[in-house]
Amino acid sequence: MKKDKKILLITGGLSNEKELSLISGEDVAQALIIENQNTEVLEITDDKRMLLYPDSKSFLDRKSVKDDKKVRVFNSLDFSVLKEKNFDVAFLALDGKFGEDGQVQVLLDLVDIPYTGSGTMASSIGMNKSKSYEYVSCFGIAVPEYFIVYRHDYDLEEITKKIENTINFPCVIKPNDSGSSIGVSSADSKCELQSSLLEAFKYSEIAIVQKFIKGREFACGVLGNTGYSKLEILPVVESIIKDFKVFTHHQKYYDNDIEEICPAKIEDCTGPLSLHTILVS
Repeated sequence: MKKDKKILLITGGLSNEKELSLISGEDVAQALIIENQNTEVLEITDDKRMLLYPDSKSFLDRKSVKDDKKVRVFNSLDFSVLKEKNFDVAFLALDGKFGEDGQVQVLLDLVDIPYTGSGTMASSIGMNKSKSYEYVSCFGIAVPEYFIVYRHDYDLEEITKKIENTINFPCVIKPNDSGSSIGVSSADSKCELQSSLLEAFKYSEIAIVQKFIKGREFACGVLGNTGYSKLEILPVVESIIKDFKVFTHHQKYYDNDIEEICPAKIEDCTGPLSLHTILVS
C-alpha cells in the first residue's frame, strides 16, 4: 500500500470473539508501524463506545498508559464522526457479529469509507451458515446434508428421529451465525445431542445439525473480488488435527497440538476434493 494513504484500523467489537479481534488488531497495528503507514485505530468496546487512538503505537500502549488525553472517546456507534477524518480505507480486524456479518460494513458504506474484506451482502450471507449453504448450492457446490433447529421451538425426540432417518449419528451441531468455531460440537447419541444443542443456542437462536464428514481441514483465502482487479488465490492451508473429532474454538486458537501446513500438501489428491471443503466447511 502507498505510504500516503490514511488508514483506519478497526478492532475490538461487540461479539463473543472480541478478544480474538483485539489480538488481530495488535498484530495489524504492529505491521503498520513497521510499514510506516499513517494509521489511526478505532477500538469498539463492549458497551458500544468508540475509542479513537491517534496512531498504532498509542493503541499498542493502551494497557500501560491509563490516561491518554489524545484518545477520543465517543459514547455511541456514530460513524458519522469519522467522515471528517478523510480516511482512505478501513482495515477491519473484527471477528464475529458486528464485524463479519455486514453490520459494520453498512455503517462504513454510509460514511463512504472503503474497507477491507467482503461487502455488506456477502458478509451478511457468509456469516449466516444456512443462507450461505443455500446460496452456494445454487452454483452446484456441494455442502454437507443439514437441517436447522430453532431455539424457541424444538422437540428433542423429533430431532433425534430426523437425524436417524437422514444424516445419522455422529453429527455436528453449530450455531447458525457465530464464527471461530465457537459453540461447535459433535453428538454420537440423543444424550449428547441435547447438550450440543444447548451449547449452540448460547450463541445463536438457530442451530445447524449437520452430517459428520470425516476428512481433512483446509482453508483458502481469495483477494481482489471487487471486479477491478484479477483474483489472487492465496496458498491453501491445512490444519493437522490430532485425536479430535471436531475442530473446536479452543483447538483452533489455543491448542499446541494443532499443526498448520502452508502450502497444503494436496497435489497428490485424487477424487472429489471440492470447493465446499474450502469455502463452507
